[in-house]
Amino acid sequence: WEGLNNKLLGMRGGELVVFTGGTGLGKSLVTREIAHHILKTSSDKVGIIALEEDPNRTISGILSIEANARLYIDQELVKFTEEEIDKHFDILYNGENENRVWIHAHFGTNSIEEIFSKLRYMIVGCDCKWIVIDHLHMLVSAVHEGDERRAIDSIMTRLRSLVEETGAGIILV
Repeated sequence: WEGLNNKLLGMRGGELVVFTGGTGLGKSLVTREIAHHILKTSSDKVGIIALEEDPNRTISGILSIEANARLYIDQELVKFTEEEIDKHFDILYNGENENRVWIHAHFGTNSIEEIFSKLRYMIVGCDCKWIVIDHLHMLVSAVHEGDERRAIDSIMTRLRSLVEETGAGIILV
């Protein structure tokens, strides 16, 4: 992403980056690629709140990037031995990389206060320098205000305050 990095001078902590686009264009995939890149090129911890998918799908998505295969699809997964999968998993999640990825296990229930509490915990308690939030729409649905525009404004203000206060970088879909 040399061209984009040249224009933006890369990502920085204390900033909120928002990816927008139509359904199915790959926004979630881009955030997984960024999380993988952070894990491979830095010692920073990454927190992930993927509200539209199961935490195991989030893990297999990042693992798929490491393996260069869509491991979340059974037909692809069977092409790998258990040892090969374990090797890729260990590269990302064990040894020196243990406890570097924190994934919010939401089990389909979330209040906006729970989500912001988890965000703060990941940043302050777990020392995550980067947070991926996928998807703003799910945050808006957690706010039962009725006025979507006000809900978006409120959430974005709170996220902006959080990055200013903590210095963490937030990547939002």
